[in-house]
Amino acid sequence: MGKQWFMLTLWVLLLITPWAFSQTHSQADSLVTTPATTASAENTDPEMIILTSIDKMNRAIQEQNDPMRNKMYFEFRLMEQSHPGLVAPHLIRNLSNDLPGIPEYTAFVLGWIEDKRAIEPLRAMLNTTDSKKIAAARALGFMRAKEALPNLLQLLEDPSARVRGDAAYSLGLLGDESANAALKKATQDADELVRYFAEEALKRIADYQKFGW
Repeated sequence: MGKQWFMLTLWVLLLITPWAFSQTHSQADSLVTTPATTASAENTDPEMIILTSIDKMNRAIQEQNDPMRNKMYFEFRLMEQSHPGLVAPHLIRNLSNDLPGIPEYTAFVLGWIEDKRAIEPLRAMLNTTDSKKIAAARALGFMRAKEALPNLLQLLEDPSARVRGDAAYSLGLLGDESANAALKKATQDADELVRYFAEEALKRIADYQKFGW
């Protein structure tokens, strides 16, 4: 009889223990809020979210963490969709961050956000280092910023073949026929890639005049 009572008690305990364990954790979860949950609940201000994302992007660039860097790019684009015009001013300020790679990638993001307020700061970048010239030229091309046409034409005479090539590429994105004469001259450039981008730019401009974007 004693053995039967022992087995019955053990069986009941086996049934009750998982339930009691789950109830205890359920109650604890309702009472304890993790720091991440608290931060998520409190961090609802769009501008604070943008600033936090810029900080994450900058750190990712410094750490060469491309997946995180690219994740921030998509976050900025989504934020621009939900809060139009809010992202660009913060990114424009980030252009002045001189840590390697940060202004270049920031220019890339601004090119895809296409906020016209970024045009003048990006044009100013065309007078700096080669890497910044290239990033700004591409961004202005993606934005189809006709205001940058004189700057890009000037870059076709830059000492750097990479800069000249990207200038030609961006002129093609602008689609303005007034760049044709300079691009035809660039098809005779000493650098093969510059010649290629100049030829492609002329084709793109011709297509634009025929079919539009």
